[in-house]
Amino acid sequence: MTLASSYSVPSNMKEVDESSDSSVSAKQEEDTASVHYFQLLKYASKSEVFMFALGLILSAVVGLSTPVSFIFFADIVNDFTGFGQGSFAAMCQAMAILGVVTLVVAYGQMFCLQYCARRQLKRIRSLYFSSIMRQDATWFDSSNVGTLITRLTEGTDKIEIGIGEKAGLFVQHISVFIGGAVISFIYNWELSLVAAAFFPLVAGSFAAVGFITRKLSAKERAAYSRANSVAGEVLSAVKTVFTFEGQSRESKRYSVELYEAEKVGLKRSTIVGFSKSNLSPR
Repeated sequence: MTLASSYSVPSNMKEVDESSDSSVSAKQEEDTASVHYFQLLKYASKSEVFMFALGLILSAVVGLSTPVSFIFFADIVNDFTGFGQGSFAAMCQAMAILGVVTLVVAYGQMFCLQYCARRQLKRIRSLYFSSIMRQDATWFDSSNVGTLITRLTEGTDKIEIGIGEKAGLFVQHISVFIGGAVISFIYNWELSLVAAAFFPLVAGSFAAVGFITRKLSAKERAAYSRANSVAGEVLSAVKTVFTFEGQSRESKRYSVELYEAEKVGLKRSTIVGFSKSNLSPR
């Protein structure tokens, strides 16, 4: 249904058509096939794959620096009770060297991952837009323009974050966990064993939060897709809107979709904030 025809049909038909457009957008969002993580690197060159792997290795090194720094810090605290200053100074120098090395390695980590992610973002957007342009006219009749715009912008941005910053943070946190667990069991296995008893509860809580936020994120993207579709329709036929004095009606349509996205976004942000304040280690 075109924007011009929406002003020449009965009001009940308008509501049916708008609800059908919303359902089509939601259905397209739900029917999006998931892919394996490493399929995101499908269009990467060999050099980009190498930089991605190097970035992950450097991320693991950065993660290991955290539990290693705990060892140095514990030795420094223990030396406070002693009278000799030689060991204390040596530990301070070791921590300073560790900090400089971590700074350099962290820079290399982000450079490699962001370089690969940026190249992938440019290539995927170009191929996606070219694929849209190759479709016939009938394909656009069954496709929501707002959804296409959202996937071209926000969808590809999420891919960039997933193979860039978030990939490094994921490996870094895994490295911190494994390194911390190994060091803690080496230094005091009894206390570490007691603390490990709470790990299934914490892991289950994080899994539940991840599942809920993933569902809410899908609903939020669908709402923004419908809002983009409304904006695209209105701006492409703005003269028709002014001719039939439909400014307030179209503003209301757009505001309704934005309100739905805002409501879902607040729910997701509340859950994420609650999980970080209660489940994150302190």
